[in-house]
Amino acid sequence: MPQRVQGWSGPWDFQLTRSHVDADGDAFHDGLLITEHKRHDFWLALAGSEPAGTGQEPQALYQKAFQAAFQAAHQTVHQAAHWASAQAARAWTGLRPGPAPTARNTDGLICQARSYDAQGQPLAWQPLALAAQTGHLPPASANAHDNDPTSAPDNALLSALAPAWARVWQYWQAAEAERRAGWPLRAQLHAALTGPRIRALIDLPALQGSDWRDPERAGLWRDELWIGARQAGPRHGPALKLSWRNGQERPGDAEDDAHASYQIDLLEPPATPPPGTAHPPGLALSYSQRQSQPRQPLPAHGIEHLRRLLQLLQQAETTLQAEQARLEHTLGARLEDWPAQATWPALARPPLPPQDSDAALFGPALLALSRQWQAGARSWANALRQHWAAPGLATQASMPASALPDPRYALAIPVLQLARQVHQRGDALLHARFQRRFTFAPSAYAPHAKRHGLAVQALRWQPDGSLLAWVQGQKNRASTCWQISADATQITPAPQAGPCPAALTRAVLHGSTLAGDADGTLYGMDGVDGSDGSDGSDGAAPLTDPPGSAPPAPLWQHHLGGAVLCLASAGPEAIAVGTASGYLIWLQHAHATPAHQPGTARLHELRRWIFWDDLPEPLAW
Repeated sequence: MPQRVQGWSGPWDFQLTRSHVDADGDAFHDGLLITEHKRHDFWLALAGSEPAGTGQEPQALYQKAFQAAFQAAHQTVHQAAHWASAQAARAWTGLRPGPAPTARNTDGLICQARSYDAQGQPLAWQPLALAAQTGHLPPASANAHDNDPTSAPDNALLSALAPAWARVWQYWQAAEAERRAGWPLRAQLHAALTGPRIRALIDLPALQGSDWRDPERAGLWRDELWIGARQAGPRHGPALKLSWRNGQERPGDAEDDAHASYQIDLLEPPATPPPGTAHPPGLALSYSQRQSQPRQPLPAHGIEHLRRLLQLLQQAETTLQAEQARLEHTLGARLEDWPAQATWPALARPPLPPQDSDAALFGPALLALSRQWQAGARSWANALRQHWAAPGLATQASMPASALPDPRYALAIPVLQLARQVHQRGDALLHARFQRRFTFAPSAYAPHAKRHGLAVQALRWQPDGSLLAWVQGQKNRASTCWQISADATQITPAPQAGPCPAALTRAVLHGSTLAGDADGTLYGMDGVDGSDGSDGSDGAAPLTDPPGSAPPAPLWQHHLGGAVLCLASAGPEAIAVGTASGYLIWLQHAHATPAHQPGTARLHELRRWIFWDDLPEPLAW
């Protein structure tokens, strides 16, 4: 059982100790230290509980009110099992009194107290007598506690001790009730705090570029709540931080020091959470009473903190989603006239020397944009995979991929303009390097594609390896047929192809049946039924399962964007997909799942053709 346990509530922090001698030779009573930052310190101990010597079992004298408090604390700590850092031990050593005073309260309590002066420095410890005959603490008086040691010191200190003791007592009462109930609040916290949920908040555009270590990019305030994110770095993982004002600064404190905080760190394998029982799977929870104090693991016995964390998380999520909606509205309006907006610096004109580096082709500004864009691509793809892998999600029906916030949304316009410049150059080398540095972001362009996309209605491979694609006509005109060359680099009109045929809604790739959904995700399902259209059938029959059976879990998933309308496979190595958002995607087999592409399949996006009604011609990406 731990020898020390600590916690805090509001402006008070406290530490309970069992009688023992620590590794440094410091002796501790069965006692309680309560501190109100730079105002008062109180030390209460059970008389006769000083350790008889190192290695000897102390005889604790749990009496009256302290008995229940200590028992609740020890039982709770036995469950939590992670308190008493070396720094807390040093703090206790500095605050504890020297030899036990001779004056004791009538019920066997040793009580000492001290105040702080106007400069925030501690005054001398002095014995404090509790109420005569009973040893009980008096109720808090209407007069605020006074730091002036010459003005009725005992009454002032007792008035300060009463609310502090009441808070400690309430803290442990709540902890004991939670323990007896089987820790339901901890279970609720674990259910609410999931890795994908926290990752989604960190990746929201409202927090992109946020870094609480930099005053110029230190998150955002909404009412009394501060919300900040830390992006992954070489020495740390991503984290979400929630902060609020907790009391007032005292003499000698740094500016804005009186802010408490909760921090939620995402743990990437093989990282493990620190010791404790409050951490949900894949997360590490910590808290701090003031900015200047080191963070500690959040304990399961901190019931008020678990409740507040749940409340603040919901408040932060609502705030960030509202900010996201506002941003989407603003950027959506800007996307409407994106072709007319100013573009990035002009690219080098072709022909481009093959030996030129990416820095020579794009320049420093576009390389910086690429790094930010691809970091967002990997982050979003990882969040999507975590969402798909969440327990109980055989499919993404509970939350579609397009609903996950994409951190690249704020960069959608400049990258789209860059894609147009690259397309207009017509240089294969430049396009290959652009595609490698700027993975398409279906979620970032989803609202615009929904309004302006021309549906790709049918696909047919040709004997020469080229692909025919029938695309919805503009302004209610007949479908237009386009022919894409066998190397996927050229597209030309193909009026001779005739009217639009029936769409093939399934295909086969490496022995798996492929189908898509209305959100734009392609699935690989186990088994082949022969009606993929490769034998001349229309392949339009939907996949069916026995009545009452659950849908089978997909072997893999790959998000493309827009309702999947048609598929066409070209042997075991390639497949083409058309969607309602105006996307024709040419996929090839890959040896591994690309980290920056939104899927779990070993598929590589060779080329994407975009058909929007605000484009003068199909745009290659």
